[in-house]
This record gives sequence, C-alpha cells and structure tokens, in this order.
Amino acid sequence: FVDKVENTDFETEADWNEALKEYERFTTTYYEEYKDKLTEEDLVEIGRLQGRFMKASMTRGAKFIEKNFNDAIQQASGLLDGLFEENEDEE
Repeated sequence: FVDKVENTDFETEADWNEALKEYERFTTTYYEEYKDKLTEEDLVEIGRLQGRFMKASMTRGAKFIEKNFNDAIQQASGLLDGLFEENEDEE
C-alpha cells in the first residue's frame, strides 16, 4: 500500500481521499484485529511504513499547495491586467 501511495500521482481529490480511507483501515481496523499478535519487529516495521506514508502525504500536500499557489498567481496576473486595461469606450 505505501509503495502504491509513493508511486501514484493522484489525479483527483476523491482518489486521494480513498487512499486516506485505506490508510485508516490499516491503522485502525486491521491494527486492532492483529495488535495482540504483533512482535516488536512488526511494530517497528509498522512505524517505518507509517513514516513513509506521512512523508508521501506531505509531498503530495506540498505539490497541491504549489499548484494552488501557481493558479492563484496566474489569476492575480489576469486580475491586474483587467484592472489596468484601458476600456475601448474611454479612448
């Protein structure tokens, strides 16, 4: 699962939300089901995988912020152009 998250560009917010739901199933439902059978090594591996997932989540979040920032800059550029554009009726 973590490999999939690290190597997937989630196209839509719905796709990403589905991945988050799956992560939640792993960390709650499945964990609760097997927690009494886990060894110390298993717990270390679970922690490592959770860390990788968090890193992938932060990377995705940074890309999302960057895209939204770039979109906002482009819109602001257009807004400024519109504000300072001379109206043909005024000429």
